[in-house]
Amino acid sequence: MAVSARAQERKLVVSLLDSDGDGEVSFREFFRWWKSHKDQFFVSSYSEDVKAAIYYFKKFDADLSGTLDRTEYAAMCTEMGWDTSDIDASIKYLDTDGDVRCTFRPSLGIL
Repeated sequence: MAVSARAQERKLVVSLLDSDGDGEVSFREFFRWWKSHKDQFFVSSYSEDVKAAIYYFKKFDADLSGTLDRTEYAAMCTEMGWDTSDIDASIKYLDTDGDVRCTFRPSLGIL
């Protein structure tokens, strides 16, 4: 059974807002997100670099976890024509919480 695009989008949004990892967005999580201006994520006036980053991140986040694991990150780098000779060092640089995955916001720092 294929997952609909809408269900995938919902899962991605929840993964971006769900700070405690329980799979749900509480009012506190939503309010914290709103106050920190993360709502700008949905504004279409971003630079072309940021729009491309959003596109590629979503495209290669195969499990819709809101993060890229080593395989997903390597596939993204390959498609973008980036050097993939030291993927592990790149992930270590972008990994902010030690889970050996790349989240979207820290990945923007490389643009």
